[in-house]
Amino acid sequence: MRFETLGGEINASVSGSRVTLKLAPVSLKDAVIDVPAKVNGVDFNYTFLTVGVPHTVIFKQKRTMTDEEYTVLGRAIRNRTDLFPEGTNVNFAVPRDGLDGGLDVVTYERGVEDLTLSCGTGSTASAIAAVLIGITGPQVNVWNPGGLNRVSLQFQSADTVLPELEGGALYIADIQVAEDAFENNK
Repeated sequence: MRFETLGGEINASVSGSRVTLKLAPVSLKDAVIDVPAKVNGVDFNYTFLTVGVPHTVIFKQKRTMTDEEYTVLGRAIRNRTDLFPEGTNVNFAVPRDGLDGGLDVVTYERGVEDLTLSCGTGSTASAIAAVLIGITGPQVNVWNPGGLNRVSLQFQSADTVLPELEGGALYIADIQVAEDAFENNK
């Protein structure tokens, strides 16, 4: 299947309980890579890029905070409009052992305004950031609290990445949408 989003065209296929998405190309032209910052008294380096929506990725060697502390810090970073004018999702990533070990990622998601069980664009942003700073190769297993996402990255050029995301999917409900819901309300 194919569908349009504000972040670009997405191609999807479903096989059993797994979904594979070919995401829209990600431009790295405006990416900010491995820059120091301090928020709420916490020093960190971050990488910022847009994968359909803005994402900030922060790498640490190990988990040092509780979910509540990640929520507080994620909210504070998300609301730093001097750094991120549109706000940002915040991904706290920890590399697993070895170059092919992948990442453990916890995401504070704007709009939800809390930690989420899994974020596909957050997994993708974390994988891209990990490649850019030399933590992983272009095939990255990303473990979120809600399960495993597999990210494959093809660097089309120094400024463009073609990401593919594969993750679990659950059937939740059938919905019917009225035709007028698709019209632009003026």
